[in-house]
Parts: sequence; structure tokens; C-alpha cells
Amino acid sequence: ATVTRRVIKSLAEKMAMLPAGAKPSKKVEPDGRVKWLRPLFSLRQLAEMKKAAASENIPWPIEKKPSLYSTEQTFYERRILKCKGHKYERDKPAREADIAKRMAEMPKAIEKWREELRKSRTKTELQKILNVPAKFVK
Repeated sequence: ATVTRRVIKSLAEKMAMLPAGAKPSKKVEPDGRVKWLRPLFSLRQLAEMKKAAASENIPWPIEKKPSLYSTEQTFYERRILKCKGHKYERDKPAREADIAKRMAEMPKAIEKWREELRKSRTKTELQKILNVPAKFVK
């Protein structure tokens, strides 16, 4: 089935050229070299033809090839070597666990800090005796 490159106007004429018109073909030169020729229809043209065929209820002659990969998984899930990501993203779970642990200990730390603050404000008896205001010392 040789397919020639010419202006084709009707959808029926285009559909008659499928699936051969969607694949690249070989041309053997007189000296024996093999030359590849581009497909008759580009992917964009095929997409437009498929939409037109669907609107006119014409069955599409090109079968979809089964995927080599599982369709349940996304591209990133089926990658063998996963993306390393940013350091802050990798360290985030450990950092959040550390913050949660420290926040659980926070009431004790606050109480300890307040106690130290109270101790620094109050004077012992000796400090009270030694710290006599200057107006009484002559």
C-alpha cells in the first residue's frame, strides 16, 4: 500500500491512508542506501483526525499501544532513583519530631526559668545586711 503525499481534503480519504500514513517508511535508493521518510500525518494532524472521526462516529483504525508502565502509579512513583529533593524537605520529619518533644518539655522549662528569676530577685539575709543604702553609711 503505497501512500503518496498530496493534498487530501476529505476525512474519508485521510482515514483510508491509516494506519500506514501514521508510521515512518523506508525508501531504498538506487545505490542500495536506505532512507527513512517521515510519516504522512504528524501527531497533531492525527489528533485532529481522531477528534473529527469521533465527532462523525467513525471508528479509529489505530490501536493504542499498551503502556510499558503501570498506569496506577505516577511518573515519580515508578522512578527507580527518586528525586533527592531539598535538604529541608528531607530533614523536616526529624525536625518536627524534635520540636514536638521540646514543646512537651516546655512547661517544665518555663517553671525552672521562673524559679531562677524569683531567686535572682529575692535577697538572702546576708545580702540584705550588706546592702545598706548609701544615705545611712557615713
